[in-house]
Amino acid sequence: MPLLRKERTLVALRTEHSPRTDFVGDDHALPTLWRAIARIGDWDALDLRGIPADSALATEFPRLAQLDGLHAYVSVVSRAPWFEVEGIEQRIARRFRGDMRRLERQLGGIELERIPLFDRKALQDFLRLEAAGWKGEAGTAIACDPRLAWFYRAAARLFARRGQLSLAFLRARGERIAGCFALEDATTFHLVKVAYDPQYAHFGPGQLLVRETALDAARRGMKRYDLLGSDSAYKMKWTNRVRPHVTLRIYAPTLRGRARLWQREIAQRFISRALRVAGIAASSALSMACGSVDRSGTLGSNTTHDASAEAASAMVTQPTRTLPGADSAVLDAMTAPPDTPAPPDSAASPDMPDAASPDMREAAPPDLRDVNVVGPDAPATIDASDDAPNTCGFHACAPGAPCADLIVDQDDLRASIVISRRTFAPADCAVLEGCIVQPGSRRLLRFDTGTANVGTADLVVGKPDLLSACFQYSDCHQHYHFQGFSHYTLYQADGKTVAAAGHKQSFCLDDVEAYPPNPGPYPDVLYSCDNQGIHVGWEDVYPNDIDCQWIDITGVPPGNYVLSVAINTNGVLPESDYTNDHAEAMVTIPPE
Repeated sequence: MPLLRKERTLVALRTEHSPRTDFVGDDHALPTLWRAIARIGDWDALDLRGIPADSALATEFPRLAQLDGLHAYVSVVSRAPWFEVEGIEQRIARRFRGDMRRLERQLGGIELERIPLFDRKALQDFLRLEAAGWKGEAGTAIACDPRLAWFYRAAARLFARRGQLSLAFLRARGERIAGCFALEDATTFHLVKVAYDPQYAHFGPGQLLVRETALDAARRGMKRYDLLGSDSAYKMKWTNRVRPHVTLRIYAPTLRGRARLWQREIAQRFISRALRVAGIAASSALSMACGSVDRSGTLGSNTTHDASAEAASAMVTQPTRTLPGADSAVLDAMTAPPDTPAPPDSAASPDMPDAASPDMREAAPPDLRDVNVVGPDAPATIDASDDAPNTCGFHACAPGAPCADLIVDQDDLRASIVISRRTFAPADCAVLEGCIVQPGSRRLLRFDTGTANVGTADLVVGKPDLLSACFQYSDCHQHYHFQGFSHYTLYQADGKTVAAAGHKQSFCLDDVEAYPPNPGPYPDVLYSCDNQGIHVGWEDVYPNDIDCQWIDITGVPPGNYVLSVAINTNGVLPESDYTNDHAEAMVTIPPE
């Protein structure tokens, strides 16, 4: 269970888009986990929000804390509706069922389009739908915040690899009129977000999409449908079952801990109760004067369901600053890019600058993030002629024959640039692999490197153990990397003078996501680190939250610079065009 320290409060590692909290492991380990947290010391309160009420964490931790003389409080914060998918149409109200069938006829028929693999174009279509309504107008849609869009794209990529992504669309009249972002486990369909085209709002496309995805889940052998979030009226049309979630607060027996206890659990509750009483009185007076107001909601009447990616928090966490005693084995994924600001109930780590830092406010402004492929400056060492030396058994493509063509994903590079600071120990993998200048606190320019195949044939690399001359085994990553595949350099604004010497980065070349605008067919078997390559219309992506996806800019003065990313730098891999293996991005480094 990863924790962060926010001043003198320990909080769960969560965001407003991954708000559920729980522990991973055997219930019998909870006493050991509690003792480890208690031994940390120097904290006044432990604040864990969004715990399933039926979790052992919600019952065992308060008991253990009270045995040690600490005060513990548990309160319900939300009730997430859910239902069993088998026979759901027969269990809902007859009128509700009839209304949906009537709306379906008025649309001229509907069909469900489900995409289980990562498809950037489809994800962009969902974000377009989500921004089409009031959220886009208010500036709160996912697409309005590049970092939030990055989060959902990274989550989609991760869960697609695990076979747990379900990006679904409701199609009618030849177009996508509604879509949902959902996650699945072995038995449950978790509806994270649903959106729709406002011009179809009067058809209730959100409810139709819930029905279609529930029926599809039943056909695929799933058992439950989790609507997430709160028990809103439009969700309760499907079920009367809810799963409560609670907040657990434990206060240390210190002077500050007692002060926090009095402020939060006594004074604040008294004030809230007084305000509720005053509000009821005011509401009664208003009702007498103006009549009552119907506040029931319907999903599809200019309303966007926002469960805030609760399902992601149950399956995705990001190792940032984990306290002693936490189980690091569960921290093998990510939640947000390194520059995502900490939510009000979370804390920024040393690797993740908070929203008030100059790194967050000024790094790489939009007008300086244009990325252009630079043909004339492509690496001069490349020789693609038939007489070029053949390394690892690769041969240049015959004239006119189908051939791979690798490019740097310009949009991904531009959108992923962030600046952060991180402290390295001498034994860290990044130090051992030469990705930073020296151990200690280092300032890093982070970015994604996406290698897309836009050619006419797959890039077939093969099994690393059969091509040992071109591969290097990474003890840190526990798989083979193709040596020196990419090279990173930071230049002065003139694009010629080196400001920070980067490094050659070895890659595992595999299929990570489909690449527009030239998507190929979905292959039956994707390339992987064990059998490497990139299909036509696919790309390999190394995201900015993994080791070595950076340039060490410690000591680099503030100013404007040029980030250069080159791939296939030694020209070993056969391509039809080597002049597009290089991209540049303008970057502004702010003062610390």
